[in-house]
Amino acid sequence: MLARMMPRVKMRGRIVLIALIWFAAIGLGESQAEEEAARDDKSRWVPAFGLSSGAYVQRFQGSLSASPLNCGTAADPTCAPNPFSPRASPDLFDLQPGAPSTDRERVFTPFIAAGLELTTPSLIDGFGAPSLFAHVDFAYTFGFTKNIAVLGAPGPLAPPPPLETDPRLWKGQGDSMTFKASDFQFSGGVGITFHLDVLDRRVRVKPSLEYMRQSMTLTGFLQRVIATEQGGEDLRFIEFGDSEKVVFHSIGPGLELEVDAARKGPLVLALYGGAQAYAILGSNRVNLSDSNDLGESAEWKYIANRWFFRGSVGLRFRWAPE
Repeated sequence: MLARMMPRVKMRGRIVLIALIWFAAIGLGESQAEEEAARDDKSRWVPAFGLSSGAYVQRFQGSLSASPLNCGTAADPTCAPNPFSPRASPDLFDLQPGAPSTDRERVFTPFIAAGLELTTPSLIDGFGAPSLFAHVDFAYTFGFTKNIAVLGAPGPLAPPPPLETDPRLWKGQGDSMTFKASDFQFSGGVGITFHLDVLDRRVRVKPSLEYMRQSMTLTGFLQRVIATEQGGEDLRFIEFGDSEKVVFHSIGPGLELEVDAARKGPLVLALYGGAQAYAILGSNRVNLSDSNDLGESAEWKYIANRWFFRGSVGLRFRWAPE
């Protein structure tokens, strides 16, 4: 009997062994397939389109200066001293006692951007499977006008109440220098992508070297009302202005963190956030000036901080068929 049972036991053992080998082969095949799919994501060229929103922050220093009023010349024989100034020949910009002629201001410029990116296959296996990438971005900025330095309240002139002859009572007198970002900015960069798997999500860490072409309009404006005789109603209106569109080219380091969020067919939706620091190449100074026939003049000097910063968050559509 025992002899007859042994072949059955051996047969059952063989069946169990074959089943275990079969299940192990299936599991190994699935693991290899998953690993192959992961490798495939890193072993192809991956184009992508992104949308983002953020802001860049830059600091400017502004300096206002103006010549003294031209008093006592043949062109203007009398010139009432400015009651705001202790000097006999006051400066054109001297509108308020103790008001600064130099000031610093931080400019905050929000934007929305669209960008294209291309990632290469991984250069090596392991060690984050690094790939190279390059991107270009086109941003639309919400270019609010920002005062860098201001004296008085320059703006539309408005006369004082009836029977008032004091030129100090005219509204709109002052001196200012302003900044306004152009509507469109261009940037781009190249870098390395490190691929990591965190909590079943593909995460990419992307250090880079960034470039930005930054365009802006800088404006200086001065407006004064002067009495040409003591206690008289004869007035002289002075207006100076200059404006220049400036382009700064800048480079600097950047860092971005990207994580895959969802897949729909060949498209992978990734969320990302990043920050860049830029250093202005070349001169970071801009001088504006204006003058009149009486030899009076005004000057506005801008100095942009050499470094400025940008941050953004967005989503990116990666073309990565399975």
